[in-house]
Amino acid sequence: MPSTRILLAKRLKLTTAALCVLVLSLATPLLLHQSRAYSLAENGVRSLDRFRATLLAMESVSAERGPANGALGADALNAPSLRLPLINARAESDRRLAVLRSLVTSQACPGCTVERASVDAVQTQLAAARKQVDGLIAQPLEQREHDAVLSAVNEMIAVIPSFGPLANASSAGVVRGDPNALNCVLVARLTAQLREQAGLLGSTFTAALTAHRRLSETELFAQERAKGRIEELRSLIAARVEHTPVGSAIYQRLASVYYDNGMSYMARVRAMALHPEGANLTAAELAAEYVPTMQPIVQFRDYVLDLAETEVKGHRNDALMLLVASGIGTAVVLYLLLIASVYFRRRFVQPFIQAADIIMAIADGKLETPVPHGEHRLEIRSLFHAILVLKENSIEKMRLEHERNILLRELETVADTDFLTRLLNRRAFERKATATLSRRAGTQAKQVLIMFDADRFKQINDTLGHAAGDLALQTIGRLCSEIWHQPDIVARLGGEEFAVLTRVDDAFEAVAAANELRRRLASTALELDGVRFTVTLSFGISLATQTGRETLDALLLRADKLLYSAKLGGRNCIVSDIESSTSH
Repeated sequence: MPSTRILLAKRLKLTTAALCVLVLSLATPLLLHQSRAYSLAENGVRSLDRFRATLLAMESVSAERGPANGALGADALNAPSLRLPLINARAESDRRLAVLRSLVTSQACPGCTVERASVDAVQTQLAAARKQVDGLIAQPLEQREHDAVLSAVNEMIAVIPSFGPLANASSAGVVRGDPNALNCVLVARLTAQLREQAGLLGSTFTAALTAHRRLSETELFAQERAKGRIEELRSLIAARVEHTPVGSAIYQRLASVYYDNGMSYMARVRAMALHPEGANLTAAELAAEYVPTMQPIVQFRDYVLDLAETEVKGHRNDALMLLVASGIGTAVVLYLLLIASVYFRRRFVQPFIQAADIIMAIADGKLETPVPHGEHRLEIRSLFHAILVLKENSIEKMRLEHERNILLRELETVADTDFLTRLLNRRAFERKATATLSRRAGTQAKQVLIMFDADRFKQINDTLGHAAGDLALQTIGRLCSEIWHQPDIVARLGGEEFAVLTRVDDAFEAVAAANELRRRLASTALELDGVRFTVTLSFGISLATQTGRETLDALLLRADKLLYSAKLGGRNCIVSDIESSTSH
């Protein structure tokens, strides 16, 4: 029997191990796939950071040409302030290039050899181009040769293509990480090229404006080529914006500001520059007018990059969630297999072995071997489980009934309460007041109905607005709650009209309470949006008969007539049938 026990235990362990191996063999390819997907998605996020940094650095270097052209076309030697825009532009270019270099040299980009080489090439070219520009700026304006100025401009232009490998490598990494970001990447790339071509178009005027001469054929050809490329890029961007979720509103601003205003301005400058004496314009003046029209291009590019970032990071987060879910799912399945193995061994294998041992003992003549009475254990446990379920259901039922009663009381309170003043509404007032009046017969206490409303309330709403009217009503409700308490019945009947049914030993107590409300409200300065105003009340007070036969409607009608008398009597006063005089 010991051998049988060991054999069964071994077989159970082997079966469990085989199932675990099967689960792992099925889950491993999925985990590897999700891990690769997450790695690509994470690399896509980092690639997008490099792609954005590349476009920003390229934009800064391109934008640097504007103040450089302005300095080349002006007497910057005798006017150092003209170099300040160039100094600021160069500082911005250096800052963005430093950000780009930090991204391609960080530990998160160990394979960015092409990117690092491209950054080195850009910085080398840019330093050489700047040196040539500085050399010309140091010369007097009249000594700057046309060919030298044109060469300096071209050297600055030639720096931009060196960003190409950077943009290509980083955009490819973005698309590998999230193919759905392809459209945004392409639109951003096209928009960056549009910004470069727009700047290039402006640079073609620099040499002619510096020399105050007519545009040459070479310059005219360069302008036509730049304009043709701009129109081509416009068509490509418009086609992708039209059929994709890329926002059209910001693109329309680009079209309006640059394509319409910017290109129209350049056409006018071109027409002036075709005169024999050239355009009466400096390169700095051209840049000051033309460069701002290119700002919507940059804004549209940043908008598209933000869309790409949202898409790429969302894809990365989804890939991470899938990877974590796959890992947790695999671990849960393995854990359940182990739990099932232990449970099966305790609930079935061990009882089977115990039964076998008992059978063999009986077979050996050991009749004194006790036989456990476990055949009813499951049924008894099920019975207690059923009782426990019944108890839990009863507890749950009582809890639900208690919550239902609370909810009914809350609903009743909401149904009876005016939402603005937190007093009773008309329906609740009529119900409670009717019940109270029906119980007054035979008692010594007196029931007094007080009706009042705000004077010239419509004028407050019309002149100060409904918010002022609401503030007045809320203030009246607050003061009523401070003056009257249970069992007094206080309600807003509707609009600016209120009613109170109060039980007092002396009817004049009701008049005194009404007078207190009248005085306190009249002396309370309300303020809304800097405007201060006050509200007064007119009261009609009627004493209920002691017979118990008078209805609420009759009592309301009498109080309403008294209230009307108070209105006719000049408002902000009390008229009652408790005494013949009128209280002011």
